[in-house]
Amino acid sequence: MCFRFGRRSIFFWGPILGCTAGVTAAYSNNVYLFTASIFFIAMCATGCYMIGFVLGVEFIGTKYRLWCGNGYQMLFALGEILFAAIAFKVRDWRSLELVVASMLGFMFLLAL
Repeated sequence: MCFRFGRRSIFFWGPILGCTAGVTAAYSNNVYLFTASIFFIAMCATGCYMIGFVLGVEFIGTKYRLWCGNGYQMLFALGEILFAAIAFKVRDWRSLELVVASMLGFMFLLAL
């Protein structure tokens, strides 16, 4: 899919669609809309994660690719820890969905 549409367009539209789906999930009033929104969040976030990893490793020389890939994975783990800390402080699930949507919105700035 990345080769058909281009990495930049997916890296540009992924956070926008993920942020929109996050806001939709936060304000959903039934389980079907919530499930569809979570599916789109996962799809957009996974696409942006993979494209970021590939671009980061491609721009680094072969000598430092291993360190770049491992550093990217470590930052992902730190993000998971940060999310757990945020979830500990933000107890309402709707507010937590909005916080996650805003984080995806900040990823949009990286694509510009």
